[in-house]
Amino acid sequence: SRGPRWKTRAQVKIIKPDELYAAYNLAADSAGLSALARTGMSRAEVDAVVFRSTERNWPEGIDSFEDRYPRIGKFTKYRAYLGARWGDKVLLIIPVEKNRRMPTAMRPYVDLYFVYNASSVKILGR
Repeated sequence: SRGPRWKTRAQVKIIKPDELYAAYNLAADSAGLSALARTGMSRAEVDAVVFRSTERNWPEGIDSFEDRYPRIGKFTKYRAYLGARWGDKVLLIIPVEKNRRMPTAMRPYVDLYFVYNASSVKILGR
């Protein structure tokens, strides 16, 4: 699956970039999976989100703590959309189409998904 649609979702600004859950196991979080399903994501879309929400499936420049840490400040530059919300967490959709100007090492080649602490982002609206 190409992943869930993002164009109709609220835009989100990352304000505390280091509150990223880079190795979050969304597959083991029943509340998180339920939240994704409640937003209307299909099983294939949920599978795509689960797969692409951990660092090992992110672009080369952010796929490990050592690579990501010097670049973490630039995470505020990602154009992100609200995928889902549960507990104290949010799922952000980072679409390829809106992030083509990111530095090459951080640029998505498929839509990416970040799990963040909900207090580390600001929801801007549609």
